[in-house]
Amino acid sequence: MGQGPPAHARQGELRHRLSTGIAKPSDIAYAIYAARYLYDITDIKRLNIRNPNLDSETLHRICDLVEGNKTVQEYREATEKALNSKMSVVLPASRKSRHAMRTEYGTDNINFMVVKDDFDKLDPNDIVLTDTPSDESALWHIHESSENFDNLRFPVMFDGRTPGWSRRMGITRAVGLDGKGGIKMERPKKTTYGQYLRYVNQVRDGRDITLRCGPLTNEYIITSYTRLEMMSINYLRSIQNRLKVETYEKVNDALECGELDMIGKTVILPATFIGSPRFYSNCQQDALATVKEMDMPDLFITMTLNGNCPDIVEPTERVRGDPQYRADLHARVFHQQVQHLIKLLVDGKIFGEVKALSYRIEFMVRGLPHVHMLVHLENDIQHADDIDEVISAELPPEGHYLRDIIVEHNIHGDENDGCEGRPCETKAQETAQKRGIVYNGVCDEGYPMTHADETTVADNKVTYRRRLHGPYGDVLNARVIPYNPYLSREFRTMVNVEAVTSINATEYVNKVSKFHQYIFKDGKKDNVVVSKNNEIEQYIAGRVLTAQEAFWRVYKFPIHGSFPSVEALPVHAENEQHMLVKLSNPHTHVEKERAKRTVEKNLPSKQIGYYNRITADRQLLIEDARTKIAAATALTELERREGISDETREEMRTAIDTGSVDG
Repeated sequence: MGQGPPAHARQGELRHRLSTGIAKPSDIAYAIYAARYLYDITDIKRLNIRNPNLDSETLHRICDLVEGNKTVQEYREATEKALNSKMSVVLPASRKSRHAMRTEYGTDNINFMVVKDDFDKLDPNDIVLTDTPSDESALWHIHESSENFDNLRFPVMFDGRTPGWSRRMGITRAVGLDGKGGIKMERPKKTTYGQYLRYVNQVRDGRDITLRCGPLTNEYIITSYTRLEMMSINYLRSIQNRLKVETYEKVNDALECGELDMIGKTVILPATFIGSPRFYSNCQQDALATVKEMDMPDLFITMTLNGNCPDIVEPTERVRGDPQYRADLHARVFHQQVQHLIKLLVDGKIFGEVKALSYRIEFMVRGLPHVHMLVHLENDIQHADDIDEVISAELPPEGHYLRDIIVEHNIHGDENDGCEGRPCETKAQETAQKRGIVYNGVCDEGYPMTHADETTVADNKVTYRRRLHGPYGDVLNARVIPYNPYLSREFRTMVNVEAVTSINATEYVNKVSKFHQYIFKDGKKDNVVVSKNNEIEQYIAGRVLTAQEAFWRVYKFPIHGSFPSVEALPVHAENEQHMLVKLSNPHTHVEKERAKRTVEKNLPSKQIGYYNRITADRQLLIEDARTKIAAATALTELERREGISDETREEMRTAIDTGSVDG
């Protein structure tokens, strides 16, 4: 199998900090705290403070690039004016605070404002720069909602002439004519940061600069999605002391005795937050419920994106770009491939009627995105002959159109050197050393496999046919990853298709993510020292984000899917159902009334409502059955009577069929 593009991943929480001390050209020491592009960039020596071995030609090109950056120009003008007039330089965090400064001082600056020390209309997130010397402990964190974040973080990508996203940004659409010959505009709606990112990161002729910056594009989208995610996390942090989960009975008791402080457990990272442990746990429970209803799945399919497929290479070559740095195309193309695969399975019925299906998207730190999929078929695949009809673990003959595809994508390890030097071999050697046995040359994934003349199923294990002799015999068959010829031809990438003989496949695909228990460093797992009771800190410390996943999440593509849908029914004893109570100050009358309304609204519970619906449906069935019996009796009596005209008989029969008369 081929290797993926250069890995670009970030772990943990990203922050951009700015020194509160104004960078003076005479003070070289400030260079280690302030961004270098804010200095007099014509002085190349100042750019070599940290690394005197930097290439001068490259530095000159960077100088020419950022010389016209409005952020740099405003910083120089503002700091010079502030130093001469003993005023302060402010980096506004929102359009509201910028508008207040513009109105007060009549400036048209965007990024840096010069205000008097007694200016009282500052936003809490505004950063004030002074001429007071500052050290690393005085670095200010630029808030993730600041509209100057992108201009400061990516001065090469953005020229600083327009502000970025802000909470007050809105969209106005034309909704028709106003009756006076003009266009009627709807009321502006606030634009979320996610909507802004989806709008900016679209392919447009000459206006998609964020997608054409090579490795910087990957850095930008990782930072941008981290900002988006941190906004959600900060919101969850802000409501931790107001969201409580407790049983209905205990909330009722607390209301009766007036002690709302006794209400229970704090909600940390809910299941609605995509990627949280509870989210993956719910996915796993849904998958197990599907297995209980539909029996075990029949096929386990894994498909990996081919980074060199024409859908990625051709659009990139038209703009003279590099396909390996177009993570946006990686996400878009793979999403289309996953949807096409599902359509082939469900609508195309290439393996027969599909009664259930579930999948999960995963992103490797050092590779390309892949999907794991479980397929439940109406006609079970249990016997060796059934397996041979849909799965092959042998190379096609020489000259066959499919052979090159399988050799390129479905050979485990190298065609000549096998797994030598690869992580799977290293892991197998380490395991053998720990057990005190001799390494037998088989990697951690079990390759090379044993040659076999026929497929066998025994002890919940499938041994695929891998012939060594004959027309289909080949030494490389021992390293072929099982595939389906039709899917390999259709997608021209690594598509692994295997028969399922154990429940372990369901648990593997829908495994609960353990990322919050460790972090990745150089491919190794290191323990994270964070509070066991703080799921948010565990999530941030263990999160590893790649550019492909960042684009995937920005575009709101699903990372998990299944059909038919599974509805969870919480089972509880009487008055023991869990309920969510919002509390900001438990001692006020308003909060008590709110808790009472919450109690009233939560009756009946989901379980009781389900039972009531079953009872109502049963009653409808009983009444319907009684109606049908009465109608049948009336028709029988009608047929027995004599002396009734055919027209009258037909009218009475119609009335009985429609239920408009009582039998």
